[in-house]
Amino acid sequence: MAAYFLLLLIMALPHGMHTALVPNSPPCTPQHACSLLPLATNDQITSYFGSADAAFIAKRAHEIVAQHDWGHISTWPFWPPGMVAIETFLYWISSDMPVALILILLSCALWSWLAAELSCTAASYGASRLLALLLPLALFFNQGFFYFLRTGLFYSESLSIAGFLMAIGALCKAHRQEKTALAWQAGAWFAFSAYMRAQTDMVMNIVLLLWCTAVIFKTLWRDRSLYLRSIKNTLVATPWLKVTAIALLAFQLLTLPYRAAHDMHWIAYTDNPMWWANWQREAELTPDLNFYRISGALAGCNVDPVLCDQIHTNISHGVTYTNHEYYLLAMQTLMHHPLKWMEYKWPYMRDFWFDGSVEMVVITGLLVFLLWCYAKKPRPIPTIMLLSTVIAVWGPLVIIHIETRYLYQLTLTILYIAIISAVQPPEQSS
Repeated sequence: MAAYFLLLLIMALPHGMHTALVPNSPPCTPQHACSLLPLATNDQITSYFGSADAAFIAKRAHEIVAQHDWGHISTWPFWPPGMVAIETFLYWISSDMPVALILILLSCALWSWLAAELSCTAASYGASRLLALLLPLALFFNQGFFYFLRTGLFYSESLSIAGFLMAIGALCKAHRQEKTALAWQAGAWFAFSAYMRAQTDMVMNIVLLLWCTAVIFKTLWRDRSLYLRSIKNTLVATPWLKVTAIALLAFQLLTLPYRAAHDMHWIAYTDNPMWWANWQREAELTPDLNFYRISGALAGCNVDPVLCDQIHTNISHGVTYTNHEYYLLAMQTLMHHPLKWMEYKWPYMRDFWFDGSVEMVVITGLLVFLLWCYAKKPRPIPTIMLLSTVIAVWGPLVIIHIETRYLYQLTLTILYIAIISAVQPPEQSS
């Protein structure tokens, strides 16, 4: 683990964000280029990210400490509280705390732990010592991984994705070793990941749906009935369904306190300001909102210009729309014009996902294919996690907006799942 930690630290520290950010400099814009060093404080992070979500996280931490408003760490409706809590704690210790450096150290520690777990798992199932040591490098030298050591640190994604992969590894080990303690551990890692980034909650909701579907079909196939005793017999006879059930239970229990404080919702998916962007015209966007233009977020007005004109006419007559109403209008438009919606989105998906990274996508795809060929037989837990992750990433991607970082999350998760599948002995698959 120490060797992996040192390697990751060497990969992360020299780069920082490439150039220095001087105190009291103007916000970073194309006209005022600046960058972040590992010793950056909360205030410098706020200045560097400007109007981005990472700056709002840092600002929120500042506000909570300044106003002694500790009860409101979890009240920001658009992000779960994990990163806000970390940055609030650091700012509370000292306003000059090197937040960037501490996040780098936390991230490197968690990813090196993941690498050590992966290496030990491979070695325990017969891989040579050299192969076991080299396997994690397939993750580290994937193009998207560098994002997690840099910008991804400040968007909670580095800690969230590492926690998510730790959970998948623990869940697979729980299945292979038939240890319920590992299943509880997997649920805890899933909860940790969800407290950092909301997409894990979406993934686990899809896992729950797929798990229920699998239990129903398997029970009906076995016993031709859905009595509680029949379901219990199915879980006892199918270890992967049993350990997944325990992980899901642990996840729900650990996320219940935050969910209970938010009317049983995780974050405000349907009340997000991003839905407003669907109904903005490109010509009316100010330069600071250019992200909406270049990420394909203006779908509503481009797909249904008649409805867009009607909305703007209503607004000019004093009608106001909530974010939830913008969401309903976007869903209505998507349902009525799915092909036009996808036709509008495709150029943005092509440019954001594959521009400049085609080679790495192809190399990752070939590596995944070879690993799955070596695995010879599909594994149920990696398969259900893969399906859930793809659906959870592609849903918001197609509906709301597109960012390259979604590709990084997806390719890294697929690659890890392929490695986990490959190191599992075929004779112990179910």
